Amino acid sequence: VDLFPIAFLPKDHALAVAIMSYDGGIAFGLLGDYDTMYDLDALGDDIGTALAELVETAARHSAETAASSANAPVR
Repeated sequence: VDLFPIAFLPKDHALAVAIMSYDGGIAFGLLGDYDTMYDLDALGDDIGTALAELVETAARHSAETAASSANAPVR
């Protein structure tokens, strides 16, 4: 029903990121060393914000491209 990527934290690493895509969606799994990455939840929020900005920019670009194609002269 849902997807939860699990990252494994190797020795001497502060952060591990797992990314999986399935059925048109993408999911991120973050695992961090709490002593080093005490603000891991903020990183997760920032990833969500950045992805929302990317989707908005892509949608705007797609709409602009479609509009300019519709106004292009036919040869």
